[in-house]
Amino acid sequence: MKEYKISSERVYYCAPNINIGMAVDILGNPTVEQLKQSIIKAVASHELLCCSIQQDYLGECYYLPKKYPNIKIEVRKMKTFEDWKEIILEEQRIPFNLEAGELIRFYILQAKDLMQLIVISHHLAGDGNSITYLIQDIMMQLSGESISTNQKRMKLVEEKDFPQETNLKGYLKPFIFLLNRKWKQEGRRFENSEYLNMFENYWRNQQNAINHVNFNEQFLSNLLAISKKNHVSLNSLIVTAYLSVSQAKKLGVAVSIRPLDFKGMGNYASIIKIQYSYNSKKTFWENAQCVQKLIYQSLNDNQKKFFLVDFFKALSPTLIDSIYFNTLTIFSQSASSYLKNLLGFKRESSNFGISNLTRVDIATKYGKFEINNLIFLPPLIFNSQQILGVATLNNKLNITMHYNKKNHQQKSVFKEMIEVLENLVK
Repeated sequence: MKEYKISSERVYYCAPNINIGMAVDILGNPTVEQLKQSIIKAVASHELLCCSIQQDYLGECYYLPKKYPNIKIEVRKMKTFEDWKEIILEEQRIPFNLEAGELIRFYILQAKDLMQLIVISHHLAGDGNSITYLIQDIMMQLSGESISTNQKRMKLVEEKDFPQETNLKGYLKPFIFLLNRKWKQEGRRFENSEYLNMFENYWRNQQNAINHVNFNEQFLSNLLAISKKNHVSLNSLIVTAYLSVSQAKKLGVAVSIRPLDFKGMGNYASIIKIQYSYNSKKTFWENAQCVQKLIYQSLNDNQKKFFLVDFFKALSPTLIDSIYFNTLTIFSQSASSYLKNLLGFKRESSNFGISNLTRVDIATKYGKFEINNLIFLPPLIFNSQQILGVATLNNKLNITMHYNKKNHQQKSVFKEMIEVLENLVK
């Protein structure tokens, strides 16, 4: 049986805080059994979701295909429209059994005339866009539509899919060579039992929280109109609104590097880094144009756009694992400590991030069934104390904030950011 080596995705393997959460409202009154069977069939159609994750004696990790997927589907009565928050926060504290092929979990919430599907996936199951395509497959199965399996085979990030100019700069290659050599001399492989201890210790002290707002079609239309008038994208607008009410100066923007027309599971996401201090002497729109210019400069520079993917592909896999143990346990080694600091893996980082799925590239109607809403919650990684998740579907804009509860002011910052957006269209 063919195995698939994990390379740039290795950064997710030992992360204790790497779940992606998504919730969709389903109209049309399907039965629970119909939805369950649709989930099982859709998941089984993706080779990646029918894999276990195995580490060999050298520390290399592989996706190993198996006959059936390992999925959890739990059914609950919906108590409130905020139940999805509680469920996602609960599930963060339960490790995925990657060795047994557990990569994704589902909750079905029942309410009168509404069913909500919650998807919680390990990042090794795919990126945010992958989960939306999986939801589309579930809905197609639900409506009885046939699903093409041509694009469901495993397709991991490969260098041949990158533009030629994305190779790491010359000075970085000897640096990474020396870092890997140092690690080879002093480093080691980490066992799953060590990961589970590290995971438990992390969540013993970690309390995350979620803020969320849903904007209707009219508000979104007004926001897009004023953005267009001022030559600013909606993404740049949201980033600027956040910067205007917070102390943040460093920003990580998730960007898609997905091949055209590929709608399967995989991690086709990279991150570009932006540094900007909101200037109170300029108008909001002048600040927004400055932010957008910085974002677009990086987006149009393939070396910056693909940098993190190339960087992690070049590092020793177990060295990547070590940054989590170095951050959260007594483990210490010079190459690991250097890499941890280089990546900004600090418990009290002031950085923030944004992951915007933009207008989600899936249908909303499937026979007599319909997706009425989609909420996206990206993972809260170490070098960010808060991250915004943005998704637009069916002309509704959902914005979430995932943050460390110890950072008390974030709740008010989110509220102030939303007020900024609301005031722009008054």
